[in-house]
Amino acid sequence: MQNLVFLLAEDGLFDEAAEWTERIARPAKSGDIYAYSRLAYRYKRAGILTQAKIYFRKAIDAGLVDCYQELIELYLEEGNIGEARRLYAEAIEAGETSAPMMRAEEQGEHAKADELAFTARDRGRSVGPLQFLLWHRLQRPDTVGLGTALARTVIDAGDAFVVQGVASELSAAGHHRAVEALQSIFDEVDESVDQ
Repeated sequence: MQNLVFLLAEDGLFDEAAEWTERIARPAKSGDIYAYSRLAYRYKRAGILTQAKIYFRKAIDAGLVDCYQELIELYLEEGNIGEARRLYAEAIEAGETSAPMMRAEEQGEHAKADELAFTARDRGRSVGPLQFLLWHRLQRPDTVGLGTALARTVIDAGDAFVVQGVASELSAAGHHRAVEALQSIFDEVDESVDQ
């Protein structure tokens, strides 16, 4: 059915593609909510932005909070800054913090980036933003100190498994200095537990 939607959209038969998308996505527990975002991307690629916005919104409402960034981008492109800002705040409230988190990180607003990563975790979205932020900081020599401080905070918050996973990835990628820094944090934690 996904291939049928793809072929219909490629042929410009968007009404039919939308009809099949609804059939694919609708069943409450077994529906394919990604069908909404796939059709939204096809509308976007075809320049049919009103429909792209509708289907990105449907994807968000179905639980794909990652689609907020696409929807925000469409509103920014059309110059609707007010709606983009409103959606930005809504996205953070829903726990979609990846894009704002990395924007804050790139602008040197590390405390804000940390806060957004923890917001995603606290809202039940995932620990993915924390993992990504740790990885990002620890693989760069100029931010290893910030990365180890964040790792310590993550461990203290009860999410040591996140740091362990990042340490394994860093080790496999050859970032030995970062792995050593993380190991020293784990050693400190072990010592404090033993005492």
